[in-house]
Amino acid sequence: MNNDLTIVIQGLFSQDSASRIEQYRKLTNNIVYSTWKHPSLKELPDYVKVVSHDLCDKGNCYCCNMRMQNLIQDSTIAWAVSTTRAGIREVETEYTIKVRADEYYNLEPFVEKMMENKDKVLFGNIFVRQFKDQPYHMGDHVFGGKTKFFATAYENIFDDAHNYSPNHFDQFCYNYMRHPTYGSWPAESMLACNIMKAMGLEITKENFAKAFEVIDINLMTPFMARWCHDHKVYTDKFDLHRNIFSVEDMVND
Repeated sequence: MNNDLTIVIQGLFSQDSASRIEQYRKLTNNIVYSTWKHPSLKELPDYVKVVSHDLCDKGNCYCCNMRMQNLIQDSTIAWAVSTTRAGIREVETEYTIKVRADEYYNLEPFVEKMMENKDKVLFGNIFVRQFKDQPYHMGDHVFGGKTKFFATAYENIFDDAHNYSPNHFDQFCYNYMRHPTYGSWPAESMLACNIMKAMGLEITKENFAKAFEVIDINLMTPFMARWCHDHKVYTDKFDLHRNIFSVEDMVND
């Protein structure tokens, strides 16, 4: 058990993650469930720190602000940022693993690999992309590393959206959203770049390779992962990894 680690479960409440909490507790006593208000939250064990709030405040919330600025269109990034940020704010340990509430994983292999290089951010290879297809496209379904990097990154994303202008919303990401080749700047790339900035790194391919590492989620059975936009569920077998099993597979042409 590693009590210098917190597992943050974020997103809409789901029995899928709630049923795995006892398994997560074998790894650490520190578990945060960051979600929207739901009647079943009272069923969670007492040792789970629950963070919940209303889904929307009549158009005057962070999520609606991002949508009104046309930053996210039909993406769920605003809701993911909101719950992840709220959960990480409750973390008091040096290390954090973030998982989605509608998924579950065997995190033992993840923790073992993460602790092999504590200065890197580790993420699962679910929906990752090679640089030639989409630069900096990390996996954001399950990732872990030093809490301070995530805390800074999510505060910056949150603050930028609230103070949006073409010259303020993370100028690097804003410019890339209008890149003639890549067309749009996905949430995963925006997150990766903000994590690198939180690490004090210039945003380059070389620094990405130094800052991040990848784990194949097929090593994390039993697991259940989702592709919500395509209504697909992956149970103990994930085949959309694009043959990416390491950070080198992402950055090498």
